Amino acid sequence: MTVSTTSVSQRGKGVAEKLRGESTGVLISDDYGAYRTLAEHHQLCFAHLIRKFRDLAQHAGFTETEQESIQCTYQEIKDIYRSVVSACAGPDPQSQRDTLVARFSTVATLCKRDPKPVARLKTTLYKNIPYYLTCLSYPSIALTNNLAERALRHIVLKRKNSFGCKSEKGATALGTLLSVLMSLYRRDPLNYLDKYSVLRRV
Repeated sequence: MTVSTTSVSQRGKGVAEKLRGESTGVLISDDYGAYRTLAEHHQLCFAHLIRKFRDLAQHAGFTETEQESIQCTYQEIKDIYRSVVSACAGPDPQSQRDTLVARFSTVATLCKRDPKPVARLKTTLYKNIPYYLTCLSYPSIALTNNLAERALRHIVLKRKNSFGCKSEKGATALGTLLSVLMSLYRRDPLNYLDKYSVLRRV
């Protein structure tokens, strides 16, 4: 695999396709648009969804009534997540699909009192409901991409805190390149060094 430093410092669909290579299976990611058509089967990360509603629930810029409504929505999203986990652990996950779709749809229904950030998040959620329930067809997959993010956390922290780069652009490029190398290592540890040497020659 050959990746240029110009392309790898970006997050566009073309870069993601190069990194995917010939991999098949279920893609687990956040709801970044560039990832949506990269795989036939796509599971959206529940951790990102819950975090977004949590951040809104903790935001100080809403009225008391709005805050209570957002808090209830946040709690319902967490309850749905627990129900999905339970369904995937059961003997027939697909039997829970209609119930879970209905619960998601209720949560994603817009209210006149919804602040704009909440309305935008609900609108996106409504469109993505099927992708949060791909796991019912593949119950052995993870419901979040936390494993990948934790593997890269130290690299992101290095990028943010290191004085080894002369510019923010350089720090971003460094972090992205290191994340590519970590992805290669996790995908194919035995041949990682060969792929790393290819990257070094770019």
